[in-house]
Amino acid sequence: MNGPSGMHRRTRPVRHLARHLVGHLAGHLAVGLLTAITRMPLVLTRSIGTFLLPAYLPFRRRTRAKLARHCPGVSPFRYYRTRLHLALLSARHIRNRPDGCRHVAENATLLTEALAQGRPVVLLGWHQGPVELLHRIPAMHLDRIGKRTGVKRGLSLLTASAFSAPLADWMTSGREAGRTAPTRVIRPGDMLALRSWARSRGVLAVMVDQVPGTPEDTLVPGPGLPALPWPRRLLDWIGTQDPVFLAVTARWHPAHAHGLDRIVFRYHALTADAPSPVGLKVAIGHLMQAALRAAPEQYNWSYGKIGTAETS
Repeated sequence: MNGPSGMHRRTRPVRHLARHLVGHLAGHLAVGLLTAITRMPLVLTRSIGTFLLPAYLPFRRRTRAKLARHCPGVSPFRYYRTRLHLALLSARHIRNRPDGCRHVAENATLLTEALAQGRPVVLLGWHQGPVELLHRIPAMHLDRIGKRTGVKRGLSLLTASAFSAPLADWMTSGREAGRTAPTRVIRPGDMLALRSWARSRGVLAVMVDQVPGTPEDTLVPGPGLPALPWPRRLLDWIGTQDPVFLAVTARWHPAHAHGLDRIVFRYHALTADAPSPVGLKVAIGHLMQAALRAAPEQYNWSYGKIGTAETS
């Protein structure tokens, strides 16, 4: 009992507690920093971050390898400068603060038509562009539809938790605030919440390339693009609930002269009826391929599970 194995068993709880305390402290620091950032002028925070980027880039070896392999036309500095701006926009969107951009929503009638069918609705997106708008803009549309029709449909956001509880609480409180219709953030694997969404015929927003744990399957959107995580079992179960599937995208368009930046949000029709799992995967793959070709610098290549086979 006094050998190395016994000592390891005794120190394991101490190490676990130390990791928990460090993560909790880091979460509080992150919340404080993000809160301060959302209250500062966007141009100031972007300028400070851009100034610090050259010192940050050498530590991002794997992401630089992904960029070199899959989008060689995008330099690491250009990519991280874009990611910085998108992160600053997302922090503002989480807390529902002005972003200084003009928002354009396209094909909004697709959501109205989907809701009119009286079936659950699924909005499928991925980590490209100002991602917080992939559920915030549909939430605004649901509010307007509810006021017009008198029927309130809830929005559920399926997302993995942040790295610490304080940061997760900060993000959840912002995502659920400011709506007249009910909003709920649910975690992967929470089948009670998912069944509640299906019974209430609500709207569920899912990021298809966000797979907690070991990815169950992969999606290759097109030639030269990496293998992306694909939540096969989750989407197979969702398909059994007879939903209407829509895809959602958001792309940031910086202003080239005087004027406001634009963010173009768009609904995409997939099929009128619940497609087969294979058909759904193919349809999303086509949309992702077009989006990645059009704006590769706005995709989150830093996500650790993207293309790990090629870069590890």
